[in-house]
Amino acid sequence: AGVDTEEFRPAGIRPNSLRRRLGIPDEAVAFACVAQLVPVKGHKVLLEAFRGVANTHLLLAGDTTDDQYREELVRLSQTEGLRGRVHFLGSVRDVRQVLHESDAFVLPTLNTGRGEAFGVALIEAMSCGLPCIASDTDGPREIIEPERSGFIVRAGDVAALAGAVQAICSSPELRQRLGHEARERVIRDFSLEEEVRKTQEVYERLGAQSDGRRA
Repeated sequence: AGVDTEEFRPAGIRPNSLRRRLGIPDEAVAFACVAQLVPVKGHKVLLEAFRGVANTHLLLAGDTTDDQYREELVRLSQTEGLRGRVHFLGSVRDVRQVLHESDAFVLPTLNTGRGEAFGVALIEAMSCGLPCIASDTDGPREIIEPERSGFIVRAGDVAALAGAVQAICSSPELRQRLGHEARERVIRDFSLEEEVRKTQEVYERLGAQSDGRRA
């Protein structure tokens, strides 16, 4: 699936309305995670990774089919080192607002055999010019160019995830470079126009093969 790179584009001037409502300071680095609140998405690992990284906030956008798991996450978010920095947004109608008020994006899926599918949320974030961190699972591995358009970390590895978060937090220049390359990557390989072109190529190839069989 491709993404509309005009609909999902960098904000330019960040609106900040969501950040103000949540009490996120201007100088804090806000990470967005757009994923259903279910265990396979790895939110517990994500919260533990954020515990040791100061001056960060985490925006969790996504509904749940597992109320017990959500309650566990809420309890964890209220413990020492996380209290006041984790924001549960629930189901979000327009995810662009979350992306436009974030500084980076993270997708900590666990490698449980199922892994992560292609990851439309990931390419939407990249299209908005956000540097991204994702687990080393099938979908993200196809999308992110490590150290160029984002970071790939071992699934379930709290220390590796925390290290990538810290790297993005510590360097505005790195955030800018990764975000620029992330958007360029989407425009080049995952835009709607590129998906249409690839589909057309497939049909043309199949048509040529069919004509060859009839000849």
